Amino acid sequence: MNETASPRQSPGPQFDVGSSVSRAYQFTRENIAEYCRIAGDPNPLHLDHAYASSTKFGGIIACAAHSTGVLVSVLADAFSRNGESVGLGFSFTLRRAVPEGCQADLVWTIVGQEWSPKLKGHVIELRGELRDSVSGLAMVQADGRLLVLADAVGRKTTPGEPAERSGA
Repeated sequence: MNETASPRQSPGPQFDVGSSVSRAYQFTRENIAEYCRIAGDPNPLHLDHAYASSTKFGGIIACAAHSTGVLVSVLADAFSRNGESVGLGFSFTLRRAVPEGCQADLVWTIVGQEWSPKLKGHVIELRGELRDSVSGLAMVQADGRLLVLADAVGRKTTPGEPAERSGA
């Protein structure tokens, strides 16, 4: 017996393949340093302007925890407004260093979705990218899987749509 229900049998809304969520983000010396402090990354490429300027990067660059973290945060904002989703796995390719001052576009696109009776929710397959908004060059590329829990999917129908929060 096939355990995967057809989309007509799955509760709640479907997540449209091809739809995207995005946000702009500015990498500054201050937020790069703060991310490094929180992550415990003392690499001088992220913190020491004089040192970083003497390297092939020509200046301060963001740490991988920062660039990948802000990319994933777009999903948290779009899918987890009521705590209804959890990440199942992510992989990243760091294509280029993200320099201080980079104005980035953080974009995720739904490339697949299916109902999981075992997990009691929708498994959403995503493709993401952190792109320099000026040059258009991809800095970080990502693939991810996210579980949107069935007991919460009725609270909103579209990723990124404002969610209703219950108040006290």
